[in-house]
Amino acid sequence: MPFPAPAYWKELPPGNAAFVELVRMTYVDNVTWSADSRYIYFNGTTATGEKGLFRVSVPQGRLERLADLSKFEAAPENWYGVTPEGTPLAFHAVNVQEIFALKCELP
Repeated sequence: MPFPAPAYWKELPPGNAAFVELVRMTYVDNVTWSADSRYIYFNGTTATGEKGLFRVSVPQGRLERLADLSKFEAAPENWYGVTPEGTPLAFHAVNVQEIFALKCELP
């Protein structure tokens, strides 16, 4: 489920009761940790309207846009993730016009 706007993460440092804001976004969805726990990956929209696949470093809070999703046609039930090696993954919407039938006649 997407986070309501505005969305941001806060980290609770060990042994400390104070929260630290990492990043503020207008929309965030499909949140996942990197395998080494150094980054949080997600798709979302920045306050300036940039849509993309992002990652934010923990605990520095440095935001990086890994892919521009402004022209990416996502599936109705979209999902974005990351491999253990850090490669971004995404579902891509397939239109009816893009579905083909192949016929193979073997001897």
